[in-house]
Amino acid sequence: MAFGFTATAGTISGTHSGFVGYFSTTNFPSGSLSGANAILNGGGNLRAYTDSTKATALPLEIVTLVTGVSAEAQVWVRLSSLSTAGTVYLEADDTETTQPAVTAPLGRNAVWAGDKHVIHCESTNTIDSTGNGGIPTLVGGITNSQLTNGLSALDFDGNMNTRLHLGNTGSVLGDFESFAWVNVDAGGSLQSIVARRNDASGGAWEFQWRLESLDPAILIGSTSPNDPAAPISTSTDYLLGVQVSGSTINFFRDGVLTGSQSVSGSRVSRNVEFSVGGIVSNSTGRSINGRISTVMFRESANTTADRAITEYDNQNSPSTFWSSSAWEDQAGGITVTGNTASYGYNGVSGTVELTGEIVVTGSTASYGYNGVNGEVDLTSEILITGQTASYGYDGVSGSVDLSGLISITGQTASYDYDGVSGEVILQGTIVVTGDTANYAYNALNGTIIIQGPITVNPRNVITVKRKSNDIIVSRKSNTVRVK
Repeated sequence: MAFGFTATAGTISGTHSGFVGYFSTTNFPSGSLSGANAILNGGGNLRAYTDSTKATALPLEIVTLVTGVSAEAQVWVRLSSLSTAGTVYLEADDTETTQPAVTAPLGRNAVWAGDKHVIHCESTNTIDSTGNGGIPTLVGGITNSQLTNGLSALDFDGNMNTRLHLGNTGSVLGDFESFAWVNVDAGGSLQSIVARRNDASGGAWEFQWRLESLDPAILIGSTSPNDPAAPISTSTDYLLGVQVSGSTINFFRDGVLTGSQSVSGSRVSRNVEFSVGGIVSNSTGRSINGRISTVMFRESANTTADRAITEYDNQNSPSTFWSSSAWEDQAGGITVTGNTASYGYNGVSGTVELTGEIVVTGSTASYGYNGVNGEVDLTSEILITGQTASYGYDGVSGSVDLSGLISITGQTASYDYDGVSGEVILQGTIVVTGDTANYAYNALNGTIIIQGPITVNPRNVITVKRKSNDIIVSRKSNTVRVK
């Protein structure tokens, strides 16, 4: 049995290829993070697909997944595209227990294809999730924290040289864009967000995205143009963004394009490190005094206004961005357990498809189907175990396709089919085991095709009652008594 749920996006402006969706604790329905059918602690068996048919698997990254009393989840999934009412199906896999290798097609790195650096700031052991930057090095006073919207963050003390850096990961002289969640505790003349700069070596820089007295700005070329909008406030979560496209600089705030400026002067390659939250400096006031989370940096400038607001809406309030279905056995499995355990279906017409296991366990365990018209398709196991265990089908017309194992075990064990017309195909094994064990089929019209073995132990009683038509036994070893 594979339990899962479907998350459906609300109204979205535009269609966004390669969209990376964020799922927080609030998106995971009851039973998914605690209980007998919960995802494994750590998320080793969590898998993502476009929908419950599981035709297309999706890369995912688990930043945090803790089950139990203190459940917490931060999961990112890369979709081929997302638009209004787009879906993601998340499932606890039946057999897998570990995530794919980070370099695998469905592994962590694939989630961030096209990004140069992605740093979630989930702890002081944070990594670059793209696989491009290795393990970040933290210098100075940096502690674990959290934003008010629930995203994990790193809290920087604002002192000289405090920063997270990746070393020199290559010059950035063309188009680029960067987005990061920021919450500052106090104003300061210069507070670095993301930079390639070293103040201690003659003031060498390629760029420095920063706050100048709480006003977003970027030092690039020979000037540092500011966001035309008003400065940000302290103690407030913001998703800030900067985009350099040719000679144009675009500033974003909470998914909205707030203004544009121009690059002045030449841009020169420097042998400096890529850093977050601060720079190498011989002056105070170069590091941020506050929290940073979910830093994304890419050497392209493709984020549109529609995409920016969609990403903000998703990350800021995933509980309203996605609506989640119930946590249930998506493969159709049914489990019934108890001293007196039974599963019954009573219908008039239509198709019944049971593509997952039916497991009935108890002192008295039974499975029964009662219908008039339609098709019954049992493509997986039916396991009935108990002191008294039985399987019964009572119908009038339609075909019955039993292509999976039916296993009936108990002191008194029986299999019974009673129908009037239609075709019965027994493609799988039927095993009836008990002190008193029997298999019986009673019908008036139709065809019986027995393609798999029927084993009845210990008394080997197989009874098939017919008035017309044929009985076809595909195995020479099967013995059928016809009355």
